Amino acid sequence: MLTSAVKRVDAGVSRTMKQAKTGSFRGYGNTTVSLRSGGVGLGKISPKVPASIIAEEKVLEHKIRTGKLRNIPTEVK
Repeated sequence: MLTSAVKRVDAGVSRTMKQAKTGSFRGYGNTTVSLRSGGVGLGKISPKVPASIIAEEKVLEHKIRTGKLRNIPTEVK
């Protein structure tokens, strides 16, 4: 395995708690977490992955986090 995905449930719970505190929590629907919101990411990357691939991934991650790369699917179909 080269790496794994990390789903940060704590980020979703934290966001929901903040919404409840400010009165903006709706109480229905789905909570979507993303790379941009810090809700998902990559786990530890294997040392077998070439540095060039890791560098490219970091560039893409930065573009997603800053909104420069858009139209990222939120569901796998």
